[in-house]
Amino acid sequence: MLTATQRANRALTLGERAAFLAEKAKEVRSRILSMIYKAKSGHPGGALSAADIVTALYFDILRVDPANPRWPIGTVSFYRRATPVPSCTPALP
Repeated sequence: MLTATQRANRALTLGERAAFLAEKAKEVRSRILSMIYKAKSGHPGGALSAADIVTALYFDILRVDPANPRWPIGTVSFYRRATPVPSCTPALP
């Protein structure tokens, strides 16, 4: 079962999907910088470099349902290093 966002993405052409993901990645980067600025702490490099990957995973590849975080069929993802983790939070709705 796909989320509404994922179903909508599957109906798009490859070019439209790429444009959608590029726009989402810009939003994620903006939110990363905002979070780091408000915290007055952090290193944006790792999070910004992971923004495209996190965006593609969350909005196109992983099976997630934000309305049901305990969804048993959802995909589990984790990072080995903590550096890009600030890129995960801005991707969430």
